[in-house]
Amino acid sequence: MGLSEVAEKLGEYRTRLDAGQVSKIKPKHVDRVISKLESKRRSLASSLDAEERDSERARLERKIAKADDLIGQATWLRDQL
Repeated sequence: MGLSEVAEKLGEYRTRLDAGQVSKIKPKHVDRVISKLESKRRSLASSLDAEERDSERARLERKIAKADDLIGQATWLRDQL
């Protein structure tokens, strides 16, 4: 599952939360999303350490920042449940 797919899933969860359909969101599903994001972040960080090209390092840094943002959103969502 890529970052864009996870962002889409979090968007769906957020829409449900705003619509008052919190009972349809299971905390274990949000925990699974957080786990996937943390795994992806670790993978990106190891790729960043091995990368030498500046353009590729910048791209990986943007992806890591996006993953950090999504982890924050998912954590907030889990706290709301």
